Amino acid sequence: MTRQPDRPGPHPENQIKRVEVRRPRHALEFMLVAVAAVMVVGAVLGRIGGSLALIVAGSHATAAIVLVVQRKIGRRVALIAALIAIVWAVANIAVAGGVRWLPGGLIVIGLFEAMLVAGSTPRRDPDRKLRPR
Repeated sequence: MTRQPDRPGPHPENQIKRVEVRRPRHALEFMLVAVAAVMVVGAVLGRIGGSLALIVAGSHATAAIVLVVQRKIGRRVALIAALIAIVWAVANIAVAGGVRWLPGGLIVIGLFEAMLVAGSTPRRDPDRKLRPR
């Protein structure tokens, strides 16, 4: 008697998709929390400009919480938080008249977060028929 290989559930492709997006989602959660923490600490210590830093930190903290609670909306909120960080950095560069380490770093981090949002979004199978709504 030969043993059949394990196949998870009636739809193994869904299991594969979940595994594919798990690591980028966890990395995205970590990045959101880390950026929020750094911005809050920097604002409290007076190293980073006050209210705009708290807006970036608040958007990232909100995105991290929403991403943990509800993934679909959380990815959108995380993308908005990444765009807020990029816009803040570009505005800071425009006002300061030069690139400093924080705005340059926030642009890179915002782009990386956007890539993680894309990586944590499940792909659609082109052969799958969509259900009518």
